[in-house]
Amino acid sequence: GPPAPGGSVSEAEVTRLAESFAAAYADENASRLSRLLTSDAQRVSPSNRQRGRRDVVDVYRNQFAANRTTGFELEDLQAEGGPVGRATARYRASYDGRPDATGTMTWNVIRDRGRPRIALLAVRPD
Repeated sequence: GPPAPGGSVSEAEVTRLAESFAAAYADENASRLSRLLTSDAQRVSPSNRQRGRRDVVDVYRNQFAANRTTGFELEDLQAEGGPVGRATARYRASYDGRPDATGTMTWNVIRDRGRPRIALLAVRPD
């Protein structure tokens, strides 16, 4: 499992990380996405799972290489703080020349080396 948290994260920090993830994805900025994740972050979807920051970011790099992202929006973002903070939102990813992708995304956030970071991304496409 994930490492023991270094302290609680606030609702505002969890919200900020979810919004930062959305902005980095919209900008196709893999480096910024990497900085938001713990070193042992996981990404889980119905079809696959990645473990570790590098593997998680590689999934997004491959998505960026395959399709030009023209937007990534969150709707109905709900967040809560605590030892493991959690945010859930509906997402809409827009791409050049292909239909939008929609679904639900959940982020688990912990305090890692003094900073809030994403430890788990769960993606459930529609």
